[in-house]
Amino acid sequence: MITASATDTVSTILFDADGVLQRTAPGWREELISFLGPRAAADGDAFLYEIFVAEVPTMTGRTDFGEPLAEILHRFGVSASVDEVLAPSTRIIRDAAMLDAVQELRAAGVRCCLATNQQSRRAAFMRANLGYDQTFDEQFYSCDLGLAKPDPDYFTAIVDRLGARAGSILFVDDKEENVAGARAAGLRAEHFTRNSGRPMLELILRRHGLSGA
Repeated sequence: MITASATDTVSTILFDADGVLQRTAPGWREELISFLGPRAAADGDAFLYEIFVAEVPTMTGRTDFGEPLAEILHRFGVSASVDEVLAPSTRIIRDAAMLDAVQELRAAGVRCCLATNQQSRRAAFMRANLGYDQTFDEQFYSCDLGLAKPDPDYFTAIVDRLGARAGSILFVDDKEENVAGARAAGLRAEHFTRNSGRPMLELILRRHGLSGA
């Protein structure tokens, strides 16, 4: 059980999603490459790279990821639809122990929020299917804010919406550049070793006045 003492100064924790609270089911890369058919061996790496690069600017929600993705599929001769190609990214495995920790933190009086970079299609899936409306006090998707990590303005926008002091907010993320962006905005921030689970979280919490018992 996680408890908070009267002297705690952390009032809010922002949790990244992928690599911290959830992960995409194994085999998703191979499934994406398989859409290339006979071209998979020769063009698989280039196909994945183009998809990843095209997704980045859509994280702010200014464009729909389906548009650049459709162009990539056409260029590589993929007959599958955008929805079919996006399906592997929605096979999400939640870390039950981490989500239990979130609930214990909330019971101890700590506000817990999701703070994640997502393009609008995957964000919509997460909202509708992962039960995060019940898990978190607030959810901050980059595509809704119009800003994305590691931009410090992403974090400043969240601070403003929460009406909290930046120094009272702890941010946990598996990417060093996002941690640096949060610190630049005045937040406490900790790097979380990717998919390391609740033991890593409890080490972080203890550094900030929260403890497991």
